[in-house]
Amino acid sequence: MSKDSAASFTWTTKNKKIVSVTADGIIKGKKKGKTTITVKTHNGKKATLTVTVLNAPKKVTLDKSALEIQIGDSTVLKATLPKKTASRIKWSSSNIEVATVDADGEVTAVGPGAAIITASTFNKKKASCTVTVIANPEPTTEPEITAEPETTPDPGAILEITPEPSVEPNGEMTPAPTTGITPEPSVEPNGEVTPAPTTGIAPEASAEPNGEVTPAPTRDITPEPSVEPSGEDMPAPATDITPEPSNEPSGEDTPELVLTNEAAQSLAETLGLSAEEFTEYTGKGIESLNTMTSEELAVLPLVVDGVLWRLTEDRIGVIVLGVTEAQSNVEIPASFCDYPVVEIADSAFEGDNVLERIILPDSVERIGKRAFYNCVKLNSMN
Repeated sequence: MSKDSAASFTWTTKNKKIVSVTADGIIKGKKKGKTTITVKTHNGKKATLTVTVLNAPKKVTLDKSALEIQIGDSTVLKATLPKKTASRIKWSSSNIEVATVDADGEVTAVGPGAAIITASTFNKKKASCTVTVIANPEPTTEPEITAEPETTPDPGAILEITPEPSVEPNGEMTPAPTTGITPEPSVEPNGEVTPAPTTGIAPEASAEPNGEVTPAPTRDITPEPSVEPSGEDMPAPATDITPEPSNEPSGEDTPELVLTNEAAQSLAETLGLSAEEFTEYTGKGIESLNTMTSEELAVLPLVVDGVLWRLTEDRIGVIVLGVTEAQSNVEIPASFCDYPVVEIADSAFEGDNVLERIILPDSVERIGKRAFYNCVKLNSMN
């Protein structure tokens, strides 16, 4: 609508104490109640609008105070006002590179890290939800199984089956013929025929007519060591079998762990930790740490004496995230790596049905929302 056309309308309110209206049709509620707004054209045409004014809200609440989603996923936060109050809700994100939110409260995960989503009323009442965005899991690839190629036998080879040795009527033992795969003889360029080499399988021993036993040729298989009448062990001859490699430590020094990731190296140096200590505190392997982004490292929990923690965004203090194992008595140290504990994170101990007593250091400046919500046995906090 143009300014000229707007000027041709006349706006009035039936009760100025409840609602006021400007010449441009802008309505403003003044107190609780109901009244009518009327607009007239220059030629006497008119229309009416019933306006109900409710109280301003004294607070706004969200259905979630913390949530965790993967990159690319979306979820809707629901804002609730007290009964008989009204306000338009304005949504905002503290870090749109991690998570965005639209006018309807739909949150979309963009990148790994943490962001605070805030719902605000016209009179500056606010509620927030901490959104943690995690990277999508790496897809697993099934290893390709390659079938072993079939071996085609040499058509020129002759497979012989070794018969058992036979005993003649006169008592003589006829040895079994030599077994093995007989290669074809080769013909030299000068016309001479080179006989095929003998096989590596020795024939059985034979019995001579005079009763003597002729020993078979030496085999490639190593015999067991023999015991001489003197009682001394005679070592077996050397075998052609290569022993399996030993898994025992060789005594060589283990290679030093190196952080090649600048972000991980910076965080380790800030904490005054070596690469070995950093892997121990984070519970991550060196390969994993060297591939993590700065956003992932910023929210990566460290563990000392069963307490989960991380540095604040400005790296001047420590945020306690919880404990690795529920226990009835918990004492939070005053500092980690010489950084003071300044905060207990949102939902840090939420739902802990074992915790009965917790000791917090004097350096704590903030206890997050729902940090001890539903800790049904908690009866002492110092």
